[in-house]
Amino acid sequence: MLVTSVYGCAALPADEALLLQLLQELMQLQLEGCDNVRRMLQHGSCAFSRVYKAFTEGMPGAHLFLTSALRAALIQVLVDDDLFLDIDPGKAVVRFPPEERLRHFGPRDSAEYSQRLGAYRTWTLDRLVRLAQGFLDGLQASWHWFPPALASLVRQLHTTLHHWCASCTQRC
Repeated sequence: MLVTSVYGCAALPADEALLLQLLQELMQLQLEGCDNVRRMLQHGSCAFSRVYKAFTEGMPGAHLFLTSALRAALIQVLVDDDLFLDIDPGKAVVRFPPEERLRHFGPRDSAEYSQRLGAYRTWTLDRLVRLAQGFLDGLQASWHWFPPALASLVRQLHTTLHHWCASCTQRC
């Protein structure tokens, strides 16, 4: 809340530049020597993570990018909810009611049961691949909407962590 009050959601270019500078300083102070960066970022237990969250939530370009990149893929997932997408055949069978299980796979002790279950698993894997490809295609098609300020920050984070990890392996 303090960051939003001081920088006003980075609406002005000067505020955005100052907020990016603050994030870069916090990145160097808090993440460079951290043993478990992933945990720190995921739990939001550091100032960098909290300021980053406030920065990205107030950034209209980030919302535009996410909407553009994920909308079609998410709608496809919601529309195609006719069957479960479990890849473990044991879990897939349990999710169906007994009548529907019999209709889809046949009697449990029959030879065609295993064949149909294998075919269902293959269909599920193909479906998951197509859905994942839809998400990737959406991301690739929307890169031009990715906010430059956010790209710069992610690049800086990558560089900082890469240099820190390289120096750690040299010391060990």
